[in-house]
Amino acid sequence: MSDEGYEMQYIKEAFESNWVAPLGPNVNEFEKELAARLEQNMQPH
Repeated sequence: MSDEGYEMQYIKEAFESNWVAPLGPNVNEFEKELAARLEQNMQPH
């Protein structure tokens, strides 16, 4: 776990919002951030 302890908050939010599945707002945000980073890395230097 991170030093900040964010993981426990994400787990709590997942259970409270009933998003205990391979879907949901956290997965969507992760995918958007990953796509943005990959696009940035594909840019010519």
